[in-house]
Amino acid sequence: MANPGEPGSDDDEARELHRLVLLMRQYGEKHPEVLSAEERLADIFYSKEKFKDAAPIYRRLTQVMKDTSSNPLRAAVWFKLARTYEHLNQSSEANECYENAVELAKTTIGPLFPNLLESFLRFLKRTNAEKDRIEEIKALIENLNR
Repeated sequence: MANPGEPGSDDDEARELHRLVLLMRQYGEKHPEVLSAEERLADIFYSKEKFKDAAPIYRRLTQVMKDTSSNPLRAAVWFKLARTYEHLNQSSEANECYENAVELAKTTIGPLFPNLLESFLRFLKRTNAEKDRIEEIKALIENLNR
């Protein structure tokens, strides 16, 4: 465990939560600064394996960002939420999140897309998903590698 004041300590959570509250008061809950602070807080929880704390924040971000953020940013949050649900052994929720992330990422292929597809493929294989869906994701990966 990290020492107080060091990265990864509980001070990070408290500091980010305090910053988030101040930003929400100043700008409202949909301001980009607020969304960024919320994502950082969820990332802190995720990095500390506090997946039950991270999940509702990522879920809220997927809803709030629906109308306010670009597809790559939304895809990244869906991807993080999918990985969080995987750690919580919530397969159907993880699958839904991966599907949303893939759909968003298809329109704007960026650096996240290959990692997203590889993670989704591993998840599908591990959960014994339909062969057609596995083959579809494999084909997307192959197309990226061309």
